[in-house]
Amino acid sequence: MTVRPLLVAVVAPVPVAVAVTPAVPVAPVVALLVAPRALAAVSPVAPVVAVVPVVPVVAARRVHLVAPEVVPFADEAGPFGVSEGAGLDGRLYTDLSRLDDRHLVTGNDEFYVRTRYPDGLDPGASWSLTLGGLVSVSLRLSLDEVLAMEGGQGVHLLECSGNFRARGFGLMSAAVWDGVPLVDLLALTQPLPGAARVLITGSDAHSRPSSGSTTGAAWIVSPEQLAQTGSFIATRMNGAPLPLDHGYPLRLFNPGWYGCSSIKWVQSIEWVADDVASTSQMIEFSGRTHQQGTPALARDYASPEIQQSAMPIRIERRRSASGTCHRVVGIVWGGREPVQTLGVSFDGGERFEALAVSVSQNRTWSLWELPWSPAAPGRYDIVCRVEAPEVPMRRLSSPYYRRSVVLDSV
Repeated sequence: MTVRPLLVAVVAPVPVAVAVTPAVPVAPVVALLVAPRALAAVSPVAPVVAVVPVVPVVAARRVHLVAPEVVPFADEAGPFGVSEGAGLDGRLYTDLSRLDDRHLVTGNDEFYVRTRYPDGLDPGASWSLTLGGLVSVSLRLSLDEVLAMEGGQGVHLLECSGNFRARGFGLMSAAVWDGVPLVDLLALTQPLPGAARVLITGSDAHSRPSSGSTTGAAWIVSPEQLAQTGSFIATRMNGAPLPLDHGYPLRLFNPGWYGCSSIKWVQSIEWVADDVASTSQMIEFSGRTHQQGTPALARDYASPEIQQSAMPIRIERRRSASGTCHRVVGIVWGGREPVQTLGVSFDGGERFEALAVSVSQNRTWSLWELPWSPAAPGRYDIVCRVEAPEVPMRRLSSPYYRRSVVLDSV
């Protein structure tokens, strides 16, 4: 009986540890590490002339892929991806530890929620968008007319200005958006001479009082801010109509700004005067968007930009006979210009290790990773900074995005 070589293809889209255990004698084994696409190109019946059998062995090996252990961050807890509360107090937190190079877009069911669909709205009712204010003639567009203007807007990240450590900084997600540039909608209007800013208002028809949020969904932007951010009225999220909790059918999206400015359930867009007062929502979030006091006028309200940010999202640990290995996986996001170098500290910011990162855009997050060899068991406080003093990084300097781990062994 002829024993033919056995080809074992190990599909490994990400780095993995490989452990082997003895098996019964079979045949010479040729092990290849291939990508999933390459595996599809190998015919199960056609001869593979490029594969050369190794010398026959007495005992073959059965190959197992060992996933790394994830070390939990201290003083943080879920649940993640679970709906909590209702109305203005409705929440859902995204599990950032699951991000990898194949999962950088958040599914609609896992995208964070800061406020749930108002119970005073009827999702089956018709919807229209009013373009008015200081204009010569007000317009009312049907939803179909708005949707006829939509186009792809790409992948964008959204972060709540109240994102916090105890829930794993889970008020942050990224999705593929479709929508209508706000400048295209404003081009349909004829503003009067006194028109200087744009007020976007959405529904806030919640019947239940909130324990910590103010009723009123509206934000004011200037034409200069619109040109800088590329604001749009979102209509689709990851290829589907906006989910109810994410603003169906229309939501304002200001790329690079905190989520409090991305008004949901948009009903009207109005030209207003330069001396218009800040909205109740702008006042509520003035502290969390780092304003100087509480600006009474919208023109004195600084853009609620997400400045350059970075943090670890996962600590991986692999144990083997030769020892224990750790790897820090993190994300970098925000800011106006891509950065190329991060500083990572494991002692709360006393000493930093420089890390080269590959960031080509600021619309969404980018992954980074760093091998780590902790000196001893114990607690480690991990913080990041940008190795460029001229880059605004208010929260990194705090350090707002500090995360801690407690290692029982190294």
